Amino acid sequence: MKVKTLENGFRIYTFNKPGYSTKQAMIAVKFGSDIAGFYEEDIYYKIPLGTAHFIEHKMFASEDGGYIEKFTKNSAYANAYTSFDITAYYFTCRENFYENLSLLCQMVSATYFTEEGIKSERSIIEKEINMYRDNIRWKCYFTLLKQMYGNTPVSSFIAGTENEIAEITPDIMQKCFEHFYRPDNMALIIAGDIDDNKVFDVVSKEIGFRSGEYPVIDLPGTKKTGEKYVYTNANIKLPMFYIGMKYLHQNLTAEDIVKTKIYLELTAGDFSELYEKLLDKKLIEDTLSYEYLKGSYYNAAFISGMSQFPDEVFELIKEELADKVFNADAENLSLAVKKLKGRFLMQQDDINALCCTAADCFVKNIDYLDIYNLYDKIEKENNFSYNGTEEIFLSVIGGKR
Repeated sequence: MKVKTLENGFRIYTFNKPGYSTKQAMIAVKFGSDIAGFYEEDIYYKIPLGTAHFIEHKMFASEDGGYIEKFTKNSAYANAYTSFDITAYYFTCRENFYENLSLLCQMVSATYFTEEGIKSERSIIEKEINMYRDNIRWKCYFTLLKQMYGNTPVSSFIAGTENEIAEITPDIMQKCFEHFYRPDNMALIIAGDIDDNKVFDVVSKEIGFRSGEYPVIDLPGTKKTGEKYVYTNANIKLPMFYIGMKYLHQNLTAEDIVKTKIYLELTAGDFSELYEKLLDKKLIEDTLSYEYLKGSYYNAAFISGMSQFPDEVFELIKEELADKVFNADAENLSLAVKKLKGRFLMQQDDINALCCTAADCFVKNIDYLDIYNLYDKIEKENNFSYNGTEEIFLSVIGGKR
């Protein structure tokens, strides 16, 4: 991996893959759904829920036709995604790479926000909101986030609500663009068989300076938590559960990410004692899933799965997590680290996964290369401990307590 920072603060990460026929370029913006608003010269601008996602949709619009059509004419597939703390735009192609890279840079450098365009897009996004609202897993997850973080942006659908997106105007979108789509708040990640010098030439030509101070962001802070247990009725054969482990908020480091993933693998991975106990007691139907979520005012991990007995699963998991400090023996630690290292190495052959992980590291101010080195370091030292959770929450869809 090579890293270059231009004079305007724009960063370029390149993963050169000689011989690869497919290439991908992604531009990541440090702007997601978790920001409530910002201040500009003592004027407060509230950001309606779903604004970052709405802007993602409309950045593909232009006065002389949509960018999707432009990429398609250049034999490229283009798309984008928005999460809690990032908006990312990318394309994949086999040919015309530098022409497509120029298009991508142009797309994130200017806007075409109109009342008519926003009105037509609103109906499309409303359908998307309803689609996610009907998704059982999504519903269970966001119910849990609301239990853990109250009425904050992180506990709301990334696409927002119908009422919130009705408040989005061209002016709000333009203000957000001017303050967040700045060269020093964005990065380009490229994976494939590319020429670094050609990449720098294209970017230097297309990504210019933008004046102004970076906004003072309004962070919701830690809200009072809600109910520890929430059960939502649903007409499904097998209830779904999400268990949330809330940690104290702190500045994130690469070591925090690595140690949390190791902890979750040791706790809920498919060779963990907990997983074997749940299978032996016939409390789960399949493997457990886990994930880690960390942002500007939230710090949590999740274990999820399907079970006819979610209460019993929850009690057993609470027992496993009862100790304030978790220690691992050498054999289990080695197994967990090897599995996670292997997953990380396999990612190197998947250019989309590689770009997404590098983009996430950029947004979280983490050095991508530190991750693998930390796995090595922890395994060699054979000394692993992890501070336990502060609070534990349960969300169930399709079951009653």
